[in-house]
Amino acid sequence: MDIYVTKGHANVVGTFAGRTIAFEGGEQLNAHLRVLDVSVPPRPREVAYFNTYQNTPPLRTGSEFFSNAIGIRVPRDGFIYVVDTNRGLLILKEE
Repeated sequence: MDIYVTKGHANVVGTFAGRTIAFEGGEQLNAHLRVLDVSVPPRPREVAYFNTYQNTPPLRTGSEFFSNAIGIRVPRDGFIYVVDTNRGLLILKEE
C-alpha cells in the first residue's frame, strides 16, 4: 500500500461519478498536484497526477527550486484551478 504523507497542503474533496475524490497539492518542494480516490479511506489510490514543475527558465529569479501547488479550486465548471508558486495560475481540464 502506498502511504501519502504531506507536510502542508491545499486540498479539495468531493464526490465525482460515485467516488470520493481528493485533489491534493503539497506545499513542500516539488509536491505538485495529486488526485486520489479515497472512496475506501484505508486504501487511497492515486488516479491522476500533474507535475507543475516546468523545466525551462524560471519566471522569477531564484524560484526554479520552489515549484509547489499551493492552492486548488474545483468549482464543477469542468476545470481544475491550481496556483503554483513558480508558474502562477494553471487551469486544467477535467476528464
